[in-house]
Amino acid sequence: MKTKTFRFILTPLETVFFGDEKSPFKQEYFQRSKYLPQQTGVLGLIRYESLRRAGLLGRNHHLWEKLIGAKSFNGTNDQDFGIIKKIGPVGIHLKDDKGQDRLLYPLKDPAHLEINTINEVRSDYGDGTVELKNFTLFTSGKKIYDPKVADYFELIFSDFKELNYKALTTEDSTFAKTHGFSKPLLNDANGIFWKDIRPGITKNYKGVPNDEGYYKTEFLRMMPGFSYSFTATIAEHELLALDKWQKPTVIRFGGDHSLYKMRIQETQDLLPATGNIFILLSDAMVSKSIYNHCASVVSDVQHFRNIQTESKASENWHKRPGYQSSQEGEGAQILLKHGSILIADGEVEARKIEDEIQRNEAFRKIGYNQFIRLTNLPKGTKI
Repeated sequence: MKTKTFRFILTPLETVFFGDEKSPFKQEYFQRSKYLPQQTGVLGLIRYESLRRAGLLGRNHHLWEKLIGAKSFNGTNDQDFGIIKKIGPVGIHLKDDKGQDRLLYPLKDPAHLEINTINEVRSDYGDGTVELKNFTLFTSGKKIYDPKVADYFELIFSDFKELNYKALTTEDSTFAKTHGFSKPLLNDANGIFWKDIRPGITKNYKGVPNDEGYYKTEFLRMMPGFSYSFTATIAEHELLALDKWQKPTVIRFGGDHSLYKMRIQETQDLLPATGNIFILLSDAMVSKSIYNHCASVVSDVQHFRNIQTESKASENWHKRPGYQSSQEGEGAQILLKHGSILIADGEVEARKIEDEIQRNEAFRKIGYNQFIRLTNLPKGTKI
């Protein structure tokens, strides 16, 4: 079966909004967009584009399963998505000053901290001496990492070599004070997003406002030169030739169905790397036993829930029945969040960490559980 790996580059033409898990108990006054879409959303986009480019939207439902699989993601290893064989993690694409394509991925900013290993730590809890071997900690010069310092481990985007960008640009405080809303400081070139905050109100079906339904939505806008990017390995099919994939188009994507210019080009997957430092390029479904193999960890968790549909369920792609987790009958699950840093306690433990992350083939297939291994912690943006 002939396959090709394509890089999808999505440039926002307006605001960006990717929703997060909402409280089931109360309405939330502030609705904030995440920086990156879920990988299940990317899968849905590619499935939709497959049908559109094959001329099957709204008709010939009996052919849908053959092209894109029977169902949306359900977390089982034997699930098939037809022509979609593998999806890479979502990152940030940058066209640099020399016209080169650069790829940036999330990273918990190490803030110029160094990794130091203490061969032996002795702790007495009153019932004997406990010895910890090869205890790893972060230091800044001669100072040990202080968790009360907020600048440590904020999310940035990095190529893990020389480029680092803050997630948010600096706000033009003078403009905000004068006009009442935010605008990026245009001479601040080290940020990717800036906030676009707008008020709103929920109404009932008769159009009557709900007094408790006032809210603000924190959209995002991308600075010029940046785009979203991910790869997908796609197979040749009698219903859709591979040469039909490289035609650019404008799409709607995300929680607010925002407009994006999408261009697609042939590429190759990321080359694997080695080292005892693991950085998660995407959220990862792992067991908590992964911590047993780590000398040090910097991580957050992310709720995971996705809407499930069948390919033949509806002619309207946006009317999706049901709202449940990736495993039928269960509630939301917890993933380790993208940008997390896992430092292995030696090469043997590094292999165990890699095995644990790669064990969940279903999630890896659509771009979760992706990582890069490094020998040295990349330097962050903070001073």
